[in-house]
Amino acid sequence: AGEGRGEGATCRCFGNLFPKRPPLAGVAGVSGSCSRNGLYFAGQLIGVEGYMESAATGIIAGINAARIALGEEPVVPPKETMIGALLDYVANCPVDDFQPMNSNFGILPPLDVEHKKRDRKEMKLERARRMMVEFLDRL
Repeated sequence: AGEGRGEGATCRCFGNLFPKRPPLAGVAGVSGSCSRNGLYFAGQLIGVEGYMESAATGIIAGINAARIALGEEPVVPPKETMIGALLDYVANCPVDDFQPMNSNFGILPPLDVEHKKRDRKEMKLERARRMMVEFLDRL
């Protein structure tokens, strides 16, 4: 596994873990990593900051580990939800521009309907609630 501690720690599978970007294969159980299926990452290691963000990615990783153990496909919450947006960010942000991320409205996709600026956050929240209910109903 890892050799050393702190900045510049290495892993046989991923090389240098810290300076630019976390290892993306296996983010929250979305896909297997390295040559070992079933190895998943969450929390600060994948590039999310904050207690709730780290806990949420760990929950998704746990759900996906259980799903794979049961022979089911892993799941990813819709990117219109905050956890889905965070996972989308860490999986798709350009390597050179990567910065660890907290939950914030800026990473949610824009609304596709006309709206007033003062209504934007409430509309994004409502969309996220609706998308999460649909996601959970499919589990």
